[in-house]
Amino acid sequence: MSRLTLGSNDLLEYNSDYGVLICRDCEYAIQKSAVQSHLLRHKIYRGERQNLLSSIAQLQLHEPDDVSLPTPDTRPIAALPIIDGYRCLQQGCTNLCASAKRMRRHWADVHGGIEDSNVMAREVKMQTFFRGTKIRYFEVSPSLAVQMVDSDEITEEEELLDESEEPISEADGDEFVSESGDDDDDDQMEDADDTTLVPAIISPNFDLEALKIFHHFLSITSHTLPGPSFDVGVRCYWETAVLPLAFSRQWLMSGVLAISEYHASVLTSDHTLAEAHREQALSFFDSFLTGREEASRRVGDTMYNPSKEDERRVGGQLVCILRCAHWALTTNPLLGKSFLSYPFKLQNFVTALRSFTLIERTGSDGTPEEVFARASRIFKGRQNQRQNEEAIALLDRLDRLPSRMSDVFGRPKEVKDVMATLTAIASLVEHYSATFQRENGDSSSTAVWHSMLQWLSKVPDHFRYMISRNDPSALVVVVFWVSALIFRAERSGYWFLSGLSKRLLSEIHDHLRSSCVDALLLVEGLTSEDLAVRTI
Repeated sequence: MSRLTLGSNDLLEYNSDYGVLICRDCEYAIQKSAVQSHLLRHKIYRGERQNLLSSIAQLQLHEPDDVSLPTPDTRPIAALPIIDGYRCLQQGCTNLCASAKRMRRHWADVHGGIEDSNVMAREVKMQTFFRGTKIRYFEVSPSLAVQMVDSDEITEEEELLDESEEPISEADGDEFVSESGDDDDDDQMEDADDTTLVPAIISPNFDLEALKIFHHFLSITSHTLPGPSFDVGVRCYWETAVLPLAFSRQWLMSGVLAISEYHASVLTSDHTLAEAHREQALSFFDSFLTGREEASRRVGDTMYNPSKEDERRVGGQLVCILRCAHWALTTNPLLGKSFLSYPFKLQNFVTALRSFTLIERTGSDGTPEEVFARASRIFKGRQNQRQNEEAIALLDRLDRLPSRMSDVFGRPKEVKDVMATLTAIASLVEHYSATFQRENGDSSSTAVWHSMLQWLSKVPDHFRYMISRNDPSALVVVVFWVSALIFRAERSGYWFLSGLSKRLLSEIHDHLRSSCVDALLLVEGLTSEDLAVRTI
């Protein structure tokens, strides 16, 4: 499946397989004629809206009646809610209804009625791209629906970046929307009592070992994790913001305990004990993913709800750390077999990092001209700043990178590729330099972590699309990002990133070797065994 996300925090998702643009907050596809008004509804104004409309204009969007529907053996589309429904069992009929009442009406109108409901229809899981009068249901595979959180497709576990979606109602089956899109439509999205989102505080099955690992999180692990922003203390955040939420949502508590188990495995020199910690971590991790998936499908309205926003934000932060910890620490393939469908690779790593800032819609760094101007000022003043020789050397290379890329890649085919790449380079200059400016105030690890994430959120949507298709020029810039920020974050104490920078660089090397071997000259010295910066 080919997907492209657009907008601040990936509000929109373009699915090229079906030619639809999905709003991930509203959980339905937007008709071409309604895109501008939909962006206004989400309070996206002027500059950002025009940039989005310009990008969307380049996409092939089908009218609702022209969209080909997925087949029943298809994996659910992560940005759409999964609905309980019914498929007609009459031979030759493929009608789908969202309620038993609708199915009975269908049988009465089309097939002459029947007494036995078991002969009439079977229960299915289904989805729809559009709402209102354009509803057209399609069946999806129940088994793949359960496994969806561990999908192998990169963007399919943007799925749990798909936590920017609002959940749907599965409560009142007889009041669900029908395929005809009549007045039952309003009933499907009924508001739910928010207490349905709050499971029991802690299961009675949480034994003494779980309490011990919780104490480990509280006293040790929480101090090693990144905070949500520069102005919030790490310990304060995890103890006063995350844990109270986890006490009321067992799946969040499972995520907390999974992180603590992973961390405990790092601290012991006993191989057997470390393996036991990792095995328990995977068990908690699995419970976390299952609970998160269920929480995303519960009833929710489209109005702002602070409690749900907090839940989604913390869930995104936990899944980011857990994905990285699993990739970094799980060496026994038997332990990781249930997660093999979501392997470590560049695009999955990018998705995991972006989930840490799931709720914040920070937008871009400004126009390309503004980004270029700030980078130019940094280049001019780099000798007078606090950077060490390694940092100055890297800035020198970034300064020369555009001209060297021109020599290697030649005349570009697409101007938008060039602009996206140049903007990404200039943004990296700014975020990399900012880590040194902040070291006298904030801790170095905090500065590096947030600069690493901010670069990913601030680069143009088109540049992230270039990464997803392994464009050589984009991969070259990513190598600089890995060397400048990810490797430094790893060295600064973020144990859950251990070894990941080297594996990223190995993957990118393989892509460049097969697609544009000359591009390796642009990153020579950045990708050596110790990742030392050497000028060419």
